[in-house]
Amino acid sequence: MLAAVELSLAYGLAPGLDLRLEPHARVAVVGPNGAGKSTLLRALSGRLRPTAGSVELDGCPLADLPARARAQRIGVVPQSAAFDHDFTVYEIVAMGRHPHRRRFAGLGRDDHRAIEGALGRLDLGDLRDRSVRRLSGGEQQRVLVARALAQAPGWLLLDEPTAHLDIAHTARLLDILASLPETGVVCVLHDLNLAALHFPRLVLLNAGRVVADGSPAEVCTETRLREVYAAKVHVVAHPTTAAPQVLPATRAPR
Repeated sequence: MLAAVELSLAYGLAPGLDLRLEPHARVAVVGPNGAGKSTLLRALSGRLRPTAGSVELDGCPLADLPARARAQRIGVVPQSAAFDHDFTVYEIVAMGRHPHRRRFAGLGRDDHRAIEGALGRLDLGDLRDRSVRRLSGGEQQRVLVARALAQAPGWLLLDEPTAHLDIAHTARLLDILASLPETGVVCVLHDLNLAALHFPRLVLLNAGRVVADGSPAEVCTETRLREVYAAKVHVVAHPTTAAPQVLPATRAPR
C-alpha cells in the first residue's frame, strides 16, 4: 500500500491530507490548475519531505528508506525532462535499470530484456540509436515512460504523461498502463474525459484538498465540477463505455 497519512507540506497541499492507495490500484489525480496535483505526486515519490505526517509504503515511511530501495519500488515519469547530453534512446531507457544493478556492474541479461521490452511497448525500437535531443516532445515523453517501465517498479507515478502525445500514442500509453496488473499506477491528468475513460478511480483535488475520491461516475457530477472548475459544464455518458464525459456548456456558434 502507498499512503499519505495526515500529510502536510511546506506548500502546495492543505495540511492533514489523507490518501490510501491499495496495491495494484489504478488512480487518476485530476483537478484545476494549481490544485496541488504535481505536488502530491512529488510527495508520494518521496521527492518532497513532509513537514508533518508521512508518506508510507507498506507501512514504512518513505523517509526511512534508502534512495536505492525507493527507486526499486517507485518509478516516476515527470512532465518533461531536460536532456543536456547526447544520450541515445537506448541509453536513457537503460538508466531505469540502475536501481537493480550492483555498483559498476554492466547490464545483464535481465536488464537487456527489460530494456528491449520497454522499447517495444512504447514503439521506440526504430529510435533506439538516435540521440534523445533530436526527438520531438512526444517522442521524448515516450522515452521517459519507457525508462520507468524498464525500472519495473511496484508503483508507477506519472505527471501528465499524455501532454505531448498524439491521439494514437495517447491511447496506446493508457492501454499499457491498464495492462500492468502487478503495478500500482497513479497518473496526474488534466483531461477529465481521458481520466474517466481509462481509470476506475479518480481523486479530485482543489486548493490542495481532496474534494472527491471514487469512481468516475461518483466524482464527475455536474454540480461538483461546476463548483471546482468555476465553469459551466454538461456531463454525458460515453456512447460505448457509458463513462462520464465532460463537455463545456458554450453557446452554439452563429
